[in-house]
Amino acid sequence: MQTQTLSKKSCTITLYPQLCYDSLSIFADKLKTSRKKLATFAISVTLSAVQSTSDFLTKLSKSPGLSPVEASALADCVELSGDSVDELKRSLKEIANTNFGDPNFGRETNDIQNFVSAALTDFVTCFDGISKKASGQVKTKVGTQVLNVEHLSSIALAFISSYGTGPQTTSS
Repeated sequence: MQTQTLSKKSCTITLYPQLCYDSLSIFADKLKTSRKKLATFAISVTLSAVQSTSDFLTKLSKSPGLSPVEASALADCVELSGDSVDELKRSLKEIANTNFGDPNFGRETNDIQNFVSAALTDFVTCFDGISKKASGQVKTKVGTQVLNVEHLSSIALAFISSYGTGPQTTSS
């Protein structure tokens, strides 16, 4: 199977092609654009962002001056972000064990999509809680982080979907 290095065109299947290229091009020397590798790296980048956001939320939840309602909402976000980390790690384990042509390939790729979607849902739930309970500054800080995770999750889902259609390489 012939592969090519990451190109901007590889990212046109996503809703956020520039973010896709910016976040994945740092792996260009390791990354060949097989659909499986693109999906795996996109999940890995999302996991890294989720872990960073989880650390941010943990730190923010310990900030002085939070109202009890804000502290509670942030505690929920910390828990939800931990769940997201677990779901994305599970998706990476699952994708590592998939092979196009295996009898369970379709089910496995659907499972991977479900894990990444669940991770995204956790962050949407987090932000919904923050939006209802937090002040402007906390809401803005969390919203910026959550938006990044949402966009990266969307990119990962696009590549997982593409991988689910077969082992072909992407076009340059």
